[in-house]
Amino acid sequence: MSVYASGDDGNVPANAIDNNVITRWSCNGIGSWIVTDLGQVKRLSSVDITWYNVNRSNYFVIAVSSDGINYIDIYTGTSIITGLPTAPEQYNFDDRPGRYVRVTVNGNSDNSWASISEIDVYGIALSPLQRIFRDWKPELTR
Repeated sequence: MSVYASGDDGNVPANAIDNNVITRWSCNGIGSWIVTDLGQVKRLSSVDITWYNVNRSNYFVIAVSSDGINYIDIYTGTSIITGLPTAPEQYNFDDRPGRYVRVTVNGNSDNSWASISEIDVYGIALSPLQRIFRDWKPELTR
């Protein structure tokens, strides 16, 4: 899995997939985005986001793409204020095939910063058997 973003402030995109909630990706500006490339098309079912600052609400959109160009919005939401800095929030959606998952942050309740400690994408790789048998459990794709 790889990751890239619209920008950063020195807290680079790779920090969002390093399994370390102390690090983060950060970018200032409404519409800042980060994309995870899963390496192949998978059947996606949810995204967990561990927000860096849990004392504010973040406004965001999750979109998926098979080609990295044409994205479909699959979830629009507002994070909750938890006060728990290592607790991911899970965002579930109807199964959707995709290779690229983009999270666009449209500011937060305090300012226009986007700051994400971790992104985890859940789903399964597509294969002929998995198309036939629908009795599966989502797994972490990284």
